[in-house]
Amino acid sequence: MIRRWYNSWGSTPHEVDAPLIDDDLVPDPMWVATHSIDIEAPPEDVWPWLLQIGHDRGGFYSYDWLERLFGFGTHNADDINPAWQDLQQGGSVLTMPLIGPPCKVARLDPPTTITLVLGTRFLDECRGIMDWCEAVSWVFLLKQSAPDRTRMNIRVRARWQGLIGWLAFRAGMEPAHAIMQTGMNRGLKKRVEAKRGALRSASRAVAG
Repeated sequence: MIRRWYNSWGSTPHEVDAPLIDDDLVPDPMWVATHSIDIEAPPEDVWPWLLQIGHDRGGFYSYDWLERLFGFGTHNADDINPAWQDLQQGGSVLTMPLIGPPCKVARLDPPTTITLVLGTRFLDECRGIMDWCEAVSWVFLLKQSAPDRTRMNIRVRARWQGLIGWLAFRAGMEPAHAIMQTGMNRGLKKRVEAKRGALRSASRAVAG
């Protein structure tokens, strides 16, 4: 019951159970998490913030203090940086610099979908240092739910190998992801809506 709650923060029962794009990348997952949030802006206003995610880019908009506590040193941007808008399908996003290689961008469909993958099934770089990580997919899906509203669904699916994999995911990454993904969703929503509000205020000032 508790695991289902923190693995489905913000999502409706339908969103938790419904298939999502790229679910097939990790069939028969050992762990699935689906988090969702409403953002008061259209998908095209949310998209630039997603494009610049990454440890060495705009961060993940989550809890700076917690990331520093674990030694990641990630800085979360409060604005859109044109230099970080160059993400491409087949490119990479650095997520866990102390653990392994960057995730690969398996899908990039603007302005709706980013899919990141990690693990020995997808990346040769994981072999030898992350043999316990068989496959992980991390999907960000933006759907316009009203003229000025986006519903963002985020899904993680994972498979692991052996006791080390079980400990890494079930005892480590699963609860950590629940905390950090919740922080990311709230942080992204705050930044997008603040930026949109500032632009509206500036537009009214010019018109007045």
